[in-house]
Amino acid sequence: ERLTGLHLPTDSLREAAEVHRTEVDEQIARSSENLAVVAALEQQYDAFTAAREGTDLLSDTGEVPSAEEIGAEFERFLADQDRKRPRD
Repeated sequence: ERLTGLHLPTDSLREAAEVHRTEVDEQIARSSENLAVVAALEQQYDAFTAAREGTDLLSDTGEVPSAEEIGAEFERFLADQDRKRPRD
């Protein structure tokens, strides 16, 4: 509200989201197949985020990286893109 001047009913939105989340959770829990799919998606997401850790351009200290570090990261990015591209 401070930034936009808009007054949105966030309390009622939050309550509605909780109700819908509970309904979705109950529907998923009704089927072991659904539970397996959700577990697989969670594992896939966890693996994806773990693989991305440490790949940001800021160094561990939060300082701006050197030209060599930026170049090395860019080369890794290009190599990864090349590996993902389908071969004819």
